Amino acid sequence: MQRIPPLPVVIGLLVAVPGLLPAQGTPPDSMTVQSAAATLRSDLRNFVTAQEAHFADHGTYARSLRQMQHGYHTSSGVTLVLLTSSDSSHSEIAINDKVPGLVCATFVGNAPPPLGAAKEGVPVCRGP
Repeated sequence: MQRIPPLPVVIGLLVAVPGLLPAQGTPPDSMTVQSAAATLRSDLRNFVTAQEAHFADHGTYARSLRQMQHGYHTSSGVTLVLLTSSDSSHSEIAINDKVPGLVCATFVGNAPPPLGAAKEGVPVCRGP
C-alpha cells in the first residue's frame, strides 16, 4: 500500500473544507505577510519548546495537542497541525487565517521535513 505524504493531505483538507481558510480576495500586503510569518515561526518555536518539556516529563513527545500539559496555545488566528509524532520525533505545520497560502513548518528528530529541506527545529515558511 502506498503511503500518502501528510502535508499534501492536510493542505488538501484545508482547501477542500469550506470555512477553514478565508475566501481569497485582494492579496495581503508584504507587511501583513511578514507579520503573519513571524507569528507562525514564533508559535512553532514555542511548540517545539513545549514538546521538549513534555519529553522531559514523559520520555516521549506528545501525540496530540491535548496531551500538552505545559499550557501550549497558538496565537490568535493560527492553526497548528501536528503531522507526525513518535517517541523520538515530531513534525508540524502552522497556518494563519489572515494570509491564505502561507504555511510554516518545523520538525525534530528523524521526522520528514514537512516543506522539504530544512534544519531540525528551525521553522521554514512558504507562500503566498
